[in-house]
Amino acid sequence: MTIIQETVIQADVQLLWRAWTESARITEWFAPAAEIEPRAGGKFELYFNPADRESMCTAGCTILQYDEPRVLVFEWKGPDPFAETMNQGELTAVKVAFFPEADDTRITLSIQAGRIPKRPGKPGSGISMRGRGCWPA
Repeated sequence: MTIIQETVIQADVQLLWRAWTESARITEWFAPAAEIEPRAGGKFELYFNPADRESMCTAGCTILQYDEPRVLVFEWKGPDPFAETMNQGELTAVKVAFFPEADDTRITLSIQAGRIPKRPGKPGSGISMRGRGCWPA
């Protein structure tokens, strides 16, 4: 299953790219703590409860594709209440594509459920982006 959401933001593509790929910037709008290594194979770990870095997080997730400033693909885990269902077997892949348009940037967010083989021994689980500014709750 693939979920696609598209939006246009009145901002430069480089600013939006940095908002997704820099720990200090993603914590301004998405999660209160993050560890992002901006490169293919680097960490893409978001912590929605920084006091407990083993719950409500994407610990162990990595960047699968890093094509600045056009395409970012990373692994994603489900929220704790659904961890046994969502984080068993294959993980979810999230693709964020950036398209500059005059003074704006169009962003397409594609979520491909269960397309990445789960790597044993990777702790944590993520949280849904629903209600977090990515699309309405």
